[in-house]
Amino acid sequence: MLRTRLALETWSCSEAALHASAEDHAELAAILDEMDRPGIGTGDFNRLDAAFHVRIAASSGNLLTGHLMSSLRGAINRQMIDAYATLEDWQRTAETVRSEHRAILAAIVAGDADAASRAVREHIESFWALGRIAD
Repeated sequence: MLRTRLALETWSCSEAALHASAEDHAELAAILDEMDRPGIGTGDFNRLDAAFHVRIAASSGNLLTGHLMSSLRGAINRQMIDAYATLEDWQRTAETVRSEHRAILAAIVAGDADAASRAVREHIESFWALGRIAD
């Protein structure tokens, strides 16, 4: 699962950096702003996390990529919920995730495909290890 997600998401971020519109950028930023909401719970945070990754894929310029990402996120939804539930300090992890998401979006907005791909790879690998998500 991890290798599939890394392949799809690194490619999606690279392509989004090259093809995403100003509207895509605004929608991604709006998702991140909603993730910053004080008192947000793990369920809403996970839903918005998934929406962010799916929206990146949809902004890649390849219609199928958004559908593939949505299916992949559906397949790992339970794992993600369980991972958030077992974190010792979920708020600290949420801050890290927010920061990583902002870095991914900044690279996409800058049109830097390599930086976007690298940022999402680091983000996925660090959370996968932290959440001890089974592959």
